[in-house]
Amino acid sequence: FDVSALHYLIKPVDEAKLYPVLDRAVHNLSCRQRCVLLATGEADVKVPLTDILYVEAENVYVNVHALLKSYRVRMSLGKFTEQLDETFFKAHRSYVVSLKHISKITRKEITMTNGDVIPLSRGVYHEIHTALIRYL
Repeated sequence: FDVSALHYLIKPVDEAKLYPVLDRAVHNLSCRQRCVLLATGEADVKVPLTDILYVEAENVYVNVHALLKSYRVRMSLGKFTEQLDETFFKAHRSYVVSLKHISKITRKEITMTNGDVIPLSRGVYHEIHTALIRYL
């Protein structure tokens, strides 16, 4: 079976065996949601990777555009992308986008689910198209 089973319990389920299995399941789920810690001027903010729409480089800063809010962090784009996973794609020298939040791709630009339009570098269309298909 390809179900990623956590444990196998036999009926009738004993309460003493059930709760440790549920505790392990909760722990595994909490570990799966990867986050980045953003050191903004006001505070350190923990943002789940799944909430990040795209990241934009601006001089010595990166602007992290998330679902609810945007954050400005003093860091290079290259350094920031080291914290990201395979669900992100470098669409332009100044932009890294989340494949999860792409709603439309043309040869010149990407439209994100929030309506923001991101420029797409020449020659990258086929790569991002393939990455998006693999992601879906």
